[in-house]
Amino acid sequence: MALKKKPVTGMKDILPAEMEIRDYVIGLIKETYRSFGFSSIETPCVEHIENLCSKQGGDNEKLIFKILKRGEKLKLAEAKEEADLVDGGLRYDLTLPLSRYYANHSNELPAPFKALQMGSVWRADRPQKGRYREFYQCDADVVGSDSLLNEVELMQIVDTVFSRFNIRVCIKINNRKILSGIAEIIGEADKIVDITVAIDKLDKIGLDNVNAELKEKGIHVCIDSNGGLWNEDVEKLFQLTDLVLLDIKEFNPARHQMLTGRSNEQTIRTATWLEENGKPFWLRYVLVPGYSDFEEDIRQLGEALGKYKMIQRVEILPYHTLGVHKYEAMEQEYKLKDVKENTPEQLEKATEVFKKYFTTVVVN
Repeated sequence: MALKKKPVTGMKDILPAEMEIRDYVIGLIKETYRSFGFSSIETPCVEHIENLCSKQGGDNEKLIFKILKRGEKLKLAEAKEEADLVDGGLRYDLTLPLSRYYANHSNELPAPFKALQMGSVWRADRPQKGRYREFYQCDADVVGSDSLLNEVELMQIVDTVFSRFNIRVCIKINNRKILSGIAEIIGEADKIVDITVAIDKLDKIGLDNVNAELKEKGIHVCIDSNGGLWNEDVEKLFQLTDLVLLDIKEFNPARHQMLTGRSNEQTIRTATWLEENGKPFWLRYVLVPGYSDFEEDIRQLGEALGKYKMIQRVEILPYHTLGVHKYEAMEQEYKLKDVKENTPEQLEKATEVFKKYFTTVVVN
């Protein structure tokens, strides 16, 4: 049979000229990391299939090049599922191999341990222009320390590397702890992997597809806004939103201007847009004694918006003084500092008026 000259689909040969450039680039990167105290390590390209499928790799776990058992371990006739046939796979990144490496050698390594690994990884992805099934990764990690100074140093190293190549770059920073905190607050801590994997695809698949993927995982979008800003980007954002918490400070235009220093026209237009575009929203009304608790204003609000089918509930937000310290920190006058918090009677009266126009009214 004639020799097939081309590499397997998704793989590539590297000619001497390109290899020379690659060796130079890799050498400079390694030299820079070593100057910051990092040690080079190497791990096998094959990992245990149990490790690769530990649900820490997100979508990459769907792209594993799996390796059949060999010899007497391979029992095709007795196999009932894939796990009976497979015991290993090619690594899809360098992070999981590092975890196994450190767990196996931690007693022999310094703490903290600065590890640098560069090598090929494999993903059974759909080949396309500029995207291969085998590619090279550079992975630098600090193990055994949770100091944020490590993150600062890693950014400094990246900046140093690109500076040595005379390439100007913009380094963008994300922190999974922020996303983890958000997931915990919304009661979805167990879905943090789904959330981060979807968001990481933002540049690749776009906001619409990221939002669709989150919904498939049971994660929905809610926006808390006063609706006072409107442009194409805001409209696009509202179109992707499942629920809007629309804050209205006052319905009477003059009193709203006095209370907030701005008009409420756009806020009311936003409510109308939500209704016309079938977007569910909660109407949130801040009840400030002497400023937004006038019965005639609440009635006018009810007459204007009470027939809106997209309003799922009205939330009365009692006035509080928790924001005073923010103004003090900014050395600005807090104009409502003498306003007392709502009495139970005031909240009850406002609730009764709202209930004449809206089905569900709660005091939050």
